[in-house]
Amino acid sequence: MDDLMEQLLSESRAARRRIPEPQQVRPLTDLLTRPPPEDWTEQKTFEREIELAEKAFKAAHPLGLNRSELEVALEVGDDVRLVCAQKLCQNERLVRYLDAQYDIASRCGKDWVSSADATVLARWLEDNGHELHIWELSRFLSFAEIARLSHESRYSGTLLNEVYKHPYHMYVHKLALSAWHWYTPYGEPGSRFPWQKVVDFHKVFMGFELGLPGFEIHIDHSHYFCNMRGWGEYTGRTVDPVTGAVSGTWIDGELAFVVSYGGKHVMTIGVSTTYAGLLVNQVQLRQKKGNRWLYKLPEPYFEYVLKKLLKVCQEHGVALYLVTGDSLAKRIKELYKDRKFSREAGRHIVQTYNQPFVQLQRVPVDLTVNQHKYCQITV
Repeated sequence: MDDLMEQLLSESRAARRRIPEPQQVRPLTDLLTRPPPEDWTEQKTFEREIELAEKAFKAAHPLGLNRSELEVALEVGDDVRLVCAQKLCQNERLVRYLDAQYDIASRCGKDWVSSADATVLARWLEDNGHELHIWELSRFLSFAEIARLSHESRYSGTLLNEVYKHPYHMYVHKLALSAWHWYTPYGEPGSRFPWQKVVDFHKVFMGFELGLPGFEIHIDHSHYFCNMRGWGEYTGRTVDPVTGAVSGTWIDGELAFVVSYGGKHVMTIGVSTTYAGLLVNQVQLRQKKGNRWLYKLPEPYFEYVLKKLLKVCQEHGVALYLVTGDSLAKRIKELYKDRKFSREAGRHIVQTYNQPFVQLQRVPVDLTVNQHKYCQITV
């Protein structure tokens, strides 16, 4: 028995050594919409290609996601399962494939294949849509339809796992996930964030501009699906291999507007989408000194950024809230735990976030989320 196990292990190691490297690395978003090869060796090469494509994608997005890549309408009919089922049923081969792959007729107790009955498929999608792959759907459904189908799935599964790996789908998912992490009141259907609010927030993220030449806005979000704050997915934690020094962008929220000037990251605006509106948790300069670009702004950066953000929020019916300096300083000190957090740093946070405004107004509201207290920003 020991000799047999050793032989099998030896053959397995030899097989792994024979796995060829991919001859080319195609774009990540293209690979994620392709079915994996059936051959084991080709499948492992394909997985390696995806791994390399992920690294290439991040290297090409050092400031975060380009908004030109995210400019897509997210509006979808309310009964998204029926909408998707009707489109999927237009392809006879796909209908036969889905039934053979997922045993839909047997599980639903009805022959739906011969008539391509979309209502049967829609009922199956309600409980089982999470089992599907993005690559099975992408040829027949729009980006928005796949995004909403995933959003309204009752269970986690294959579809949601693949959303986590797709940079554009993950961005849309974060718009809703942030609300679940930060604030969605109980009593909502399944405490699920309404899709229309996802659409509205997407428009806010696409529409925010400083309105000055040389400035650009990119989108980043906290790394991994469960982090309500943390290192940026694209601008985040890096460690110098020689000195061990840690650098990168920490986001005090689920998402961030990454402001750049002349192609250089100069400011981070950390925000969280919630049922109440958009929470601003962070308006932070990238570096403490040498910010000559500030002279390009017509007024102090803190109020100027909030004015521009309020404008786009009002255009799409989204309320804007700003964290209070006292609660932010207290919460950051708690998060630092054993690391040093000076009194001077605390005072600076309080002064920055409680500073008086010239044109904007703070309206006291009863809104406390994750130990942060907020006031509403209006004109």
